[in-house]
Formats: sequence, structure tokens, C-alpha cells
Amino acid sequence: RGDQLALIWTDMDTDAEQQFTYKELAANGNKLLNFLRKQGVEQGNNLYMLTPIVPETWFATFAGIKGGLVSVPTATSMTEREIQFRFEAYKPDVIIAFEGLTDLVDDALKKADCTPKAKIVLGQKEGWTSYTEIAEENPQAQAAEVGNEDVLFCFFTSGTTGLPKRV
Repeated sequence: RGDQLALIWTDMDTDAEQQFTYKELAANGNKLLNFLRKQGVEQGNNLYMLTPIVPETWFATFAGIKGGLVSVPTATSMTEREIQFRFEAYKPDVIIAFEGLTDLVDDALKKADCTPKAKIVLGQKEGWTSYTEIAEENPQAQAAEVGNEDVLFCFFTSGTTGLPKRV
């Protein structure tokens, strides 16, 4: 059903809308996966997503599943200390972040003594790869051999009664 509609995204502030077929969603996810592999990202590596719910979030989720990466969805409302805590508990191999969060992320990376293989920004930021550069990648990608024991997602608890825990 490659030509069927898979994703409808609407900007709640402007009412701008984007639509993607299954084929387009897969092609975008494959482009990201190919880019990440060129950066040395491998199956089992951690992919932090500090993004609002935009189409690129779904492309990254697709790439993570297909590549056998561990996707770590992370709220965009995190403080630097909360991000640092997560990086110390679960080192990032890849970070995809909204432009407005890159300074916080860079500070948290430094304090957590982490150097990810790739930092991708939705927008522009010196020292980061703009997500728009990924458009040139091959829209076909080989799937990882993922088994039923492989972890594909990692979430953190809210930490309401103490520090957050990985789940």
C-alpha cells in the first residue's frame, strides 16, 4: 500500500499541513538510516529524539526500528540538568533535536562527558548537521536483523517521586 496515505501532519499554530504516503514515509526514514550508518551508527546504538511531534520524528522512529536502534523519545520541555541526567544514565550515540534545544543539549553533553556519533538539528546550528542535508541520501536501506529480544525503545519515568528511571 505504498501509495496510500500514511501520515497527515498539521501545524496547530498555522494550519499548514503535510501529507506522506507509506512509500514517502519509508523513503524519508531510509535516508536518515543511511546517513546515520555513514556516521558509524550501528544496530543497538541509542537515538535520542528531542523534537516536537513533526514528520521528522516519525521518519526517525521508522529509521530506528528498521536499523535496530534504540529510540529514546525525550520531551522538549526538559531542563539542561534533566537532559544531562539522561545522557549520564544512557549515553547518546545520535541526537536529533529542535533548533531551540541545541544549546541545552550541547551543555548537557559537555557536562555528561558524551560525544555522540551524530548531532542532527531541525533547523540550523553550527557544529550540528541540518536535517535538510539528509534529503540527498539513498531512499533505499537494508533492514537490520532485529530479534524479539532486541530493545527498540527506551523511555524514562517522570521522576515524580525521585530521579527518573529507564524503562
